Amino acid sequence: MKKRMAEALRESQYPQTRGGVTARSDNGEVIGLCALGQIYEGVFGELPLRILSTTTQALLTVDVRAALENAGYPMFQVAKHPVTGEEHTIGWIIESLNDSWDYSSSEIATWLEKEEERIAQNG
Repeated sequence: MKKRMAEALRESQYPQTRGGVTARSDNGEVIGLCALGQIYEGVFGELPLRILSTTTQALLTVDVRAALENAGYPMFQVAKHPVTGEEHTIGWIIESLNDSWDYSSSEIATWLEKEEERIAQNG
């Protein structure tokens, strides 16, 4: 059975960061991930070389969302933003909650659990 996004987020081995997929030490080592990166790491078990070697954060966000969508996760499914009430894609909302609304990984995971349940019921 495929791991749920909320579960993957909670299982990440990296601390949460804001403002980009990765946070790096002075020597370039990844020391933190945004919520999308934490979900990716929780789903796939590791970060791909492209994420480890790329520093362009906008490209990383697109790569992470696309990889998760290709693995069957609903990154591009539309949902209601829990703060603004506006409709956006789930991937965009995760990024917004992480960077703009300072939601913790745990708070994002709680929201994701509800969305994953809604998707399971409604298809």
